[in-house]
Amino acid sequence: MKPQEIEECLERLDPAAPSAALRRRIAHELEARARLEPARQHHPWRWLAPLAWAGSGAAIAALAIIALGRTATSRDTAANATPQPPTHTREWIAADSPEIAFGSDSLPERRVRLKGVERHEWIDPKTGARMAVESPQDQVIAVPVSFQ
Repeated sequence: MKPQEIEECLERLDPAAPSAALRRRIAHELEARARLEPARQHHPWRWLAPLAWAGSGAAIAALAIIALGRTATSRDTAANATPQPPTHTREWIAADSPEIAFGSDSLPERRVRLKGVERHEWIDPKTGARMAVESPQDQVIAVPVSFQ
């Protein structure tokens, strides 16, 4: 048989009516459950939970507005403040193993390769934002060496 023929046969079938014993069992269980479960009482305070949620949402909104107002005033004071000079720092991160070489004057020297970062920081007087620029540094230092 094809699936369509099977479906047609199943559509023609009627479900059997429940037996009298099944009806009595269901009625008995419903009566027993009705005796065990008390009727629901009307709670006069049921509006308290939604009111608490609404109050907490209003409190969060008020705190957000207050926080945004404070950042705006801090920006205004930063804009009116005197500009500060930028700071410059240099940090050496690593030094490669030195190598011995002869310089332009034919004397031995130790060449050390230093790797680091140079950092410039300043505060933008218009917005009060802290700006930072980092640039990598690579430097070779020649140190005179004596073999004695």
